[in-house]
Amino acid sequence: MSRHITKIAEDIWAVEGQVSLMPGVKLPARATIVRLSDGGLMVHSPLSFCDETAAAIGELGEVSTLLGPNLFHHLYLGKAQEQFPDAKTVCGASMASKRASLRIDETFGERLPGALSDDFEHVMIGGAPKFDELVLFHRASRTLIVADYFFNIHDTKGLLSPLILKMTGTHKKATQSTLWRRVTKDREAMANSARAVLALDYQRVIMCHGDVVEDGREFTTASLDWLLQN
Repeated sequence: MSRHITKIAEDIWAVEGQVSLMPGVKLPARATIVRLSDGGLMVHSPLSFCDETAAAIGELGEVSTLLGPNLFHHLYLGKAQEQFPDAKTVCGASMASKRASLRIDETFGERLPGALSDDFEHVMIGGAPKFDELVLFHRASRTLIVADYFFNIHDTKGLLSPLILKMTGTHKKATQSTLWRRVTKDREAMANSARAVLALDYQRVIMCHGDVVEDGREFTTASLDWLLQN
C-alpha cells in the first residue's frame, strides 16, 4: 500500500491532508475512498492530490465518482477532474449556483445517482441550506461518512487553530460543531435529519476533519441531543 493512502476498512481507504481556512488556522482533512460494488471507486471530498497520490489512488482501481458532499467541500474538485477525467462529478443541486464554472455530471437530493444507491443509504441534512450536507451510510461496512456534520480533531497545526476549535466546541473531542446551531434556519427539519441519521445501522464514523471513530453511536447520539430534546 502506498504511504499516501491509509486503509480504514475493507474497501475503504483515506488520504490525509491539511486545509488552511485563514492565516494561523489549519484543519486536518480527509478524502475517503470507497470501492463500490460495481468495482469503481468513489472519492468523497477530494483533496489537492499530488500526482503521486493520484497515481496511488488509481492503483486501487478506476475512479468512477468524485463526490462533493456539501457546499464547502468543493475546492479541489476541479483538479480531481483533471486527474481522473473519466470520473463523474456528483454534487448537491445547489452547488451549481455556487460554482458555476465547475462541471457537475449528476446531483443528489432525495435520491442518490444509481451507482451510489447500490452501496449507500443517505440523509440530506435539512434546515441548514448554508451547508446542504449529504451524510452517507455504507451498508457493507456499517460506516457513516460525513463532511462537516461531525468533527474529531485532536492534533492541529496553526497558532489559532485550537482557539477556533474551542469557540465551536470541537477542541479535542468527537462532537458536532456549535456552528450548526447558528446556521440552522429550520430546527424541525434539522431534527428530522438527526433522527434519520441516528436510525441508520452504523458503527464506524468517518469525518472529513479528525480521527475516525470505530464505535461512533455514543458520541453521535450525544452530539445531536440538542435537537432532540423536548
